Amino acid sequence: MERRQYDAIKKERNETAITGIIKGFFYLSLAGVVYFLVFFNANKLTGLLTAKNFFAPLISMSIVVLVAYLLGTGINKLIKNTLEQALESQKMREE
Repeated sequence: MERRQYDAIKKERNETAITGIIKGFFYLSLAGVVYFLVFFNANKLTGLLTAKNFFAPLISMSIVVLVAYLLGTGINKLIKNTLEQALESQKMREE
């Protein structure tokens, strides 16, 4: 691979890495907002979750799945980009 091609790929990868890191922090901040809403509205949620209808498990499981998705996606974006950068630097050292 020519040096010019490698520089073009590296520049493109850096742009996607920055975008991935921004997306990761965005997902983590959304998870923080959900936690904030849950904990500051705990009295209302407790009333809903202790009700004897089918909405209680539906609400609790949807909150759990939403927060797990947001945290998992955010951490995935951050780790993926840092691992790609580490692998790229290792390839450069091997060449």
